[in-house]
Amino acid sequence: MRTSNVPAQITTIEDKIAGNLTLQQMILLASPIFIDFAVYTIFPKELKLNTYKLILMLLITGVLASLAIRIKTKTLLVWMVTVTKYRLRARYYIFDKNNDYLRGLDLASPFIAYEIGASVSKKDSKKVNRKLIEGDYIKLEHILTNSSANLTFTSNRKGVLHVSFTEIK
Repeated sequence: MRTSNVPAQITTIEDKIAGNLTLQQMILLASPIFIDFAVYTIFPKELKLNTYKLILMLLITGVLASLAIRIKTKTLLVWMVTVTKYRLRARYYIFDKNNDYLRGLDLASPFIAYEIGASVSKKDSKKVNRKLIEGDYIKLEHILTNSSANLTFTSNRKGVLHVSFTEIK
């Protein structure tokens, strides 16, 4: 009984048109017929076979036939396109932190602090946008290093992070 393997992914299999030739190979092998006909009819001394026309037709046929050769399941044309894209790619990527990308956007300040003495509930709280200065960093460091202070992180469903400090006596 004869068996054959069925590939798991059918989209990667190329259809064979004639014998072992794929559609791309058939197009590459058939296109010289039309190109050679155009050369024969359009170039000077129309509809007469000359030496330069014959050399040009043989050259076109040879190039397109060689592009139809398959190497490791890919035609030579696909390999040439891949190598050309590889050679023409950018080789140096320069990072410039002073570029203008997203410079015009007015993004909210990441430093949002609640006023001292304000309630924690959403109705009574007042958000104050201010930049932290060096003194604020020193106060924050003292709070974090204080063993009697409790630091709590909570987040809501939307991913907003709330940080609270409570002093334990």
